[in-house]
Amino acid sequence: MGGVWLDQSYLDAIPGYDESDPDMAQKYANDPTKLVLNVKFTGDLAGREAWIRQTWGGALCVSQARRSEAELREIQDSLSGELGSDFVSASVDIVKEQVVAGVLVADEELQRRLDDKYGEGVVRLDGVLKPVR
Repeated sequence: MGGVWLDQSYLDAIPGYDESDPDMAQKYANDPTKLVLNVKFTGDLAGREAWIRQTWGGALCVSQARRSEAELREIQDSLSGELGSDFVSASVDIVKEQVVAGVLVADEELQRRLDDKYGEGVVRLDGVLKPVR
């Protein structure tokens, strides 16, 4: 599986909606008729959609994933050892199918090295410090 999430972007269209207000969240954010279940899969999408439809009757978006979430988590786990003392953090963005690596300085050489190893755009560097140019 590439990942799963609920889309509640309809909330942005509600005038005055405040996500920090529990009463508004209860009133608007828990409406199952407006939720869109998003699921990314590697492999056969038609079979996966039929499988999900056995239990989910609401709005559904099934899309192709280039990499599984498990593959992205393996990359995430390997980065701390690989980046050494420059490593700050790592997280997986299932929507963009990327691992975001926090490092002290995100320079082009390091980005090229990671692109060569994992594929272009699979690891996105997020530098704490920015190089002076």
